[in-house]
Amino acid sequence: MDDINRYFDELLKILKTNEELRKSAQGIFKQMAWAAGGTAVGGVVLGPAGAIVGGLVGSAIGYLASDEYTALIKAYENLNDRDKKKIVTATRKLVKSDNIAQFQRFIKDEGNRKMFLKLAKEMKENI
Repeated sequence: MDDINRYFDELLKILKTNEELRKSAQGIFKQMAWAAGGTAVGGVVLGPAGAIVGGLVGSAIGYLASDEYTALIKAYENLNDRDKKKIVTATRKLVKSDNIAQFQRFIKDEGNRKMFLKLAKEMKENI
């Protein structure tokens, strides 16, 4: 279990300190939800043109809205050992390596950051 805890601690440290990961998360978590909501409301109220405007306004609001990334970190900080193991196992499978240094290299790519953030959010919701 020590190996799992060490990996998880490094994973959490990266979540807390990697600015590019934070920027990716802001784009993913907030803008998607707000853009979808804005598009739906705009479309219902003003038709196709309203959907476009609503999507743009929703994206802007989403960018400025609360930080779901911080909530993700807080949730991860309070996990028990069983749930930490689930997250580490899923992350290692995504990265295709047990090595934290490989995860650090993996996370440098924007596409990989998005895949990891999607996984991290799904894991949070399923725990």
